[in-house]
Amino acid sequence: MSDLANAGAAGSPVIYQSRIGVEPRSGKLKLVTMPLAAEPVRMGFHDELAAHAGLAEGAYPPTASTLDYLVAATAGCMTGVLSGALIARGIGTDEGRLKVEAIGDVEAEDGILVLRRIHVVAHLIADESHRVAAERAAAHFHENCPLYRSISAAIAITSELDFQPAAAS
Repeated sequence: MSDLANAGAAGSPVIYQSRIGVEPRSGKLKLVTMPLAAEPVRMGFHDELAAHAGLAEGAYPPTASTLDYLVAATAGCMTGVLSGALIARGIGTDEGRLKVEAIGDVEAEDGILVLRRIHVVAHLIADESHRVAAERAAAHFHENCPLYRSISAAIAITSELDFQPAAAS
């Protein structure tokens, strides 16, 4: 690998290098080897994306695409950061109290599929007394998300909090 792969931003030391291996397979499938993954991750196409790529139905094994993994990684990272911010404020996120959904909007630009937007919705069940603290955490947590900071200049990332008061016990 070239020395450019080891260069950080001006004055910024590289503290980690994610080393990924990719092996293409038939039907547009890729087997991706990632750190700590016991098995390679399968990435490919599913119906909506395959149709755009001109692949006939049945010519590919339907599986999550690289774009799906980018949306999932972003939502996963943002969920971890939001959960940490809520826990720091005494708001529990386990046992189904925090569930997150993400929607990624893929458009075609010059015939190329491009992920333009990711919208993340955090559904939180908590005591009403935690509403203000939860809303404050939700308004600022993205600033501490590594993936948000890495890709938000290229992909519009928005989030919202769906606060649901816990039933009185």
